[in-house]
Amino acid sequence: MRKIMGLVIGVCLCFLFFSGSAAAGYSDSLNDGEGDVWHWYVTETTWGWGYNKERPNIDIKQITMSESGGTVTVTMKVKGTITDSEKIMYQLSIVDDQNISYNILYSNETCTLYGVGEAMYIVGADLSANTSHSGGTLTTHFQLTDIGSPGQLKFATYMAGTAYEYTVVGDTTAEYYYDMVPDESTGDGAIGDGAIGNGKQEKGKGFIPGFETALLIGAIGIFAVLVSKKLR
Repeated sequence: MRKIMGLVIGVCLCFLFFSGSAAAGYSDSLNDGEGDVWHWYVTETTWGWGYNKERPNIDIKQITMSESGGTVTVTMKVKGTITDSEKIMYQLSIVDDQNISYNILYSNETCTLYGVGEAMYIVGADLSANTSHSGGTLTTHFQLTDIGSPGQLKFATYMAGTAYEYTVVGDTTAEYYYDMVPDESTGDGAIGDGAIGNGKQEKGKGFIPGFETALLIGAIGIFAVLVSKKLR
């Protein structure tokens, strides 16, 4: 009888140990320097990149993620103020233990969680009611069951946090600003006041510093669909 009880206790202790280990995986944070905003500028004859621009409302300082009781809370902090505007977008990207990516996209009081499948975007949960912001901090939360209760979550290695401000809504060929966590500035030739090269690049030969335009265009498309459904 004692052997049986000892076995049961051992199994329980192992369960608690591994459960605690899994729970510990739902915690991550990344810091980002200030004043590291990219600027895509366009004139009638040229285009190019500027760097180290002051755009505090999209200048990311930190992103965090934590889990408690099956609820995952994610935050983004910026140097300025989280701003509701159709020209400004905030995005956070996380991955699970199966390397499946999930993205949280917020703009103008609308927030959604969507998973990225093979060669397509899969719309997930509407997090608008779970999202708030105060000053420079954006906070949202979702349930682990919304994404299949994975064994672990962490921020993506690349483009974990991004923020964009457009002059023309959703147009990545027009002038816009963006910040990324981790920063993509090193090795890309930023000089002087932050201009790339001499800042006079011929059209058709623009430089995009590690920026996955296809991902952004897909995100904008998903966001447009969700907003249109919300307005119906």
